[in-house]
Amino acid sequence: MNKVIENATAKMYIKLSDEELKIVTKALEVMTNDFMVINKNFPKLSALEPMTHTIQIDEVILNEDIPCEPTDVKELLKNATHVNGREIEVPKVVG
Repeated sequence: MNKVIENATAKMYIKLSDEELKIVTKALEVMTNDFMVINKNFPKLSALEPMTHTIQIDEVILNEDIPCEPTDVKELLKNATHVNGREIEVPKVVG
């Protein structure tokens, strides 16, 4: 399991310490065991249609759209520290 985790994290440019690797490995082992219990106790589970919500929703009430004037871009950007034209500049996160 450690090799699978190491390969996955390497692809995401994430380096785990030995302690973090132990924590993630333990968590995935628990999840894998849980899935095995589910598969054992519900053998026909794959025949069920996936749900979009965990609870049955019979009626969805949405608020009425109320047209209004859009907020000026300058007003939206006035508190941003680093602005480039109409965009906010943020630090690079990956790679």
